[in-house]
Amino acid sequence: KLIFIDTLAAVLAGCIIMGCYVENENFYTNQNKSTDWGNSIRGVIMFLTCLLDACIIVHYLKRLSIYKLKKEKSEEETLRSTGLLKTMIAELILCSLVCPPKFDYTFSGRMLSGTYTYSWNAIICVIGLCKFYLIIRLYGHYSRWTGEE
Repeated sequence: KLIFIDTLAAVLAGCIIMGCYVENENFYTNQNKSTDWGNSIRGVIMFLTCLLDACIIVHYLKRLSIYKLKKEKSEEETLRSTGLLKTMIAELILCSLVCPPKFDYTFSGRMLSGTYTYSWNAIICVIGLCKFYLIIRLYGHYSRWTGEE
């Protein structure tokens, strides 16, 4: 069922976001250098991201089959011909942004009489917060207001 896949995707996204946050804090407190523990977390995050990507692909395949069952799309329609492929690829790109193990790139500059240092890890972590859209997708499944009567 689509509700199970979407719930699993939201749980995976939540775990990935929390893991990114914990690993980013570890990275920052270690003077922007990864540790073995942090690299292990990054590896787990990459594995969970692969599972999340699989959930997204299955979501779109199920969605297409639901359209076909409801006769909203013809049997010959594909993800590409329905326009779902572009959205799926955009979601896959957004959800696949993770910091791989041992990727410790930082950059710094000067501004307002001070020096700033940013790491790609922190930037990817902030972008990763956009994965919360998967929780909003659940609203349509669990809300009484959007259900059929």
